[in-house]
Parts: sequence; structure tokens; C-alpha cells
Amino acid sequence: MLRGSINHLDLTVSDLAVSEPFYDTVLRYLGFERLEPPPGTSSSRPTWHAKDPAQHLFSIALCQARPGSRPRLQNSAPNSSG
Repeated sequence: MLRGSINHLDLTVSDLAVSEPFYDTVLRYLGFERLEPPPGTSSSRPTWHAKDPAQHLFSIALCQARPGSRPRLQNSAPNSSG
């Protein structure tokens, strides 16, 4: 039984110009389509959403990492045991 839902997922990347074509290829293959920023906005975050109308409310966006930030890998949930 589904106990909740996810509205969006933001992926922080170290180089937006390099990451964008990669994620565009992968996400289109998985059934997502690219959203263009609404007219009159200054959003520069590449965003995709599911093509399936039943899942249309879920989106994935890329965010540029802050300059000088260190890459981090987290392979378990915070405060998890194991």
C-alpha cells in the first residue's frame, strides 16, 4: 500500500553544463520530458516531468552546486543503523 508520495527530486551537480545533456538522455529514456521555464521567469534549473498524466505531478530538476563545495556521497538514510 502506498503511504505517501514524492512531488519532486532535486539533484545537485558539480557542473550543470556537463550534467544536463547526460540527464536529458537518461530521463527521456525513462519516460520524462523536459519542461521549459514559464515565460517571464528567470529559472535556469533544467527540469523534467513524467509524461504519464497519472504521474505528471512528479518532477526532477538539476541544481548547480555552490562553488567550492565538496562532493559528498551518502549511502544510507540519516540516523539509520546499518
